[in-house]
Amino acid sequence: MSDNLMDKVNALGERLKIGGSEVGQKISAGMSSMSFKMKEFFQGPNQADNLVEEATAETLDEPDWATNLELCDMINTQRVSSIDIIRAIKKRIMLKNARVQYLTLVLLETLVKNCDKAFSEVAAERVLDEMVKIIDDPQTVVNNRNKALILIEAWGESTEELRYLPVYEETYKSLKSRGIRFPGRDSESLAPIFTPPRSIPPSEVYPVPPQNIIQQEIPLPVQSMSAEQTKEAFDVARNSLELLSTVLSSSPQQDALQVWMLN
Repeated sequence: MSDNLMDKVNALGERLKIGGSEVGQKISAGMSSMSFKMKEFFQGPNQADNLVEEATAETLDEPDWATNLELCDMINTQRVSSIDIIRAIKKRIMLKNARVQYLTLVLLETLVKNCDKAFSEVAAERVLDEMVKIIDDPQTVVNNRNKALILIEAWGESTEELRYLPVYEETYKSLKSRGIRFPGRDSESLAPIFTPPRSIPPSEVYPVPPQNIIQQEIPLPVQSMSAEQTKEAFDVARNSLELLSTVLSSSPQQDALQVWMLN
């Protein structure tokens, strides 16, 4: 009877062990899934998307130059990833909202003028393909189409600066070969080139000393030495040269050094 009872206890223990392991695995899987969903929930849109959306908001009546140039400064100081910004711009260009498209093209123009790596990343992310789609789309408003054409023409004719990125010239020539007419460039509509902020406030002016002070000769202090101090200084110098001579005893310059010391 006792043996039979022990067998049942052992069997129950094994069942509890197996069941506990399965429950633990299910709990672990459930917690992992929950952790992923919570991370996704709290993370939300990335920083680049938010910045580009702010600079190209549909509520803007005109380009927000201050925000655009601040974004350039953030890229140049590596406070935000330039490749992420270019990808966010590409997504905004793909939208069918006419105002957002135009503001995004202006932002793109500002970035390539003021950020060193922008041209390479625009080419790598195939942003030009989306600009050509804007040009080819019959529903694109005239201003947006002209803006895309103006940018592609400017970049395509910059053969010296963009020779290492042939996609710009190739895109420009491809449009010309199709008979696309370019509206010409208006210097007043172009994005500004970024000017770094002053390191000195405008109100701060360095004082200019009076002329008589500038021309005044300032005597330099000369320290006189006694004969004993002069002899001591020469002795120190000679001892130093003798030490150097010992170190260079195997050097071919030794003879020249000895002649110099004797003189």
